[in-house]
Amino acid sequence: PLLVLAPFSQNVALTMLGREWTQRLLVGLSLLHCTECFFVPGVLPTVGCGARGAGRQGVLALSAKRGPTIRPYFEDQGGKKISRKSKKALKEAAQEKAFKEAQEAAAVHLDAVKNGVHLIKNEIKPALEKDGFFVCDNFLGKIAGAQMLREARALQAGGLLQLGESTRWNEELNKAETYQKENVYTMQIQGGDQYQLAPRLTEYVVQLTASLSAAVNSQFPEPVLLQTHQTNKLAVCTGDGSHYAKHYDNQGGEDRRKLTALYYMNPNWKEEHGGCFRAFKRDSTESFTDIEPKFDRFFCFWSDELIHSVQPSFAEKVEEHRWALTVWLYAGDEVPIKRDEEAEKIHFPNLADPEALSG
Repeated sequence: PLLVLAPFSQNVALTMLGREWTQRLLVGLSLLHCTECFFVPGVLPTVGCGARGAGRQGVLALSAKRGPTIRPYFEDQGGKKISRKSKKALKEAAQEKAFKEAQEAAAVHLDAVKNGVHLIKNEIKPALEKDGFFVCDNFLGKIAGAQMLREARALQAGGLLQLGESTRWNEELNKAETYQKENVYTMQIQGGDQYQLAPRLTEYVVQLTASLSAAVNSQFPEPVLLQTHQTNKLAVCTGDGSHYAKHYDNQGGEDRRKLTALYYMNPNWKEEHGGCFRAFKRDSTESFTDIEPKFDRFFCFWSDELIHSVQPSFAEKVEEHRWALTVWLYAGDEVPIKRDEEAEKIHFPNLADPEALSG
């Protein structure tokens, strides 16, 4: 069957019914008469039969017998039709271009981390011996740091960060207990199937593990750090006094974390926002150094030696939240995890369980 709306010109049909209702009318007629409806932008919709007509006339073909089918119509910049074969080739070319660009972006970021470590490798050990920690500003550069911060905020917006947990000593119960840190949200960067969620953050963890362990090991007669083992934590303090109590990162047992490396991502940080890292001298509770969590600042220390805390954060806006990515590098099997009992007595005089010192 063939049905043609001969009395209607293009202008009359579109003026009386509008483009959308004209199309709906013709689709209804096609279903009623078991015909096919073809709609071509800028041309009076016609009702006819046959896929051949659809191929000639336009962008949409609906068949009452076969069900809805879509036949796209493409034009290049010259106004010429593009065949299905050409369309497939264009799609493949676009995918190949996107893949190549992703590889190049990854290579640039990996190099930024590798070069950052290379520039400081001879400074780390002397600083650790003198001050107990090492600080470096402008570690990766503004672009790399901004990319990592953007990914971190996206992970938070996606609900992937959860309230952080730690341990503390409960004097009433006389034992260590696990508690949730108020207004501190964390997650682990895992890579693998989750690489696309945060490619720059993942690449940072991978490259830092390899480069920093090698750099530190080069300063000692025997290797101290494993180049293949790490754990990490992406954390954000959202204000209202969120903080970390005084602790060691590692106080022995089966924990093999040896070096703590932090990277701060806070371009809008001001002194009134708080959130400074407080590094205590081993022999005094009143002697300490505050390290500001400035943007693109790298900071590292021995996980089993430095007693520290994070001061309360009072950021009021999302853009002021305190972001830090921590990577812990592991000690080799022959490297001891230290314990300073004298320092523990000074800083934790009422503590009965040494394991409660860990953060």
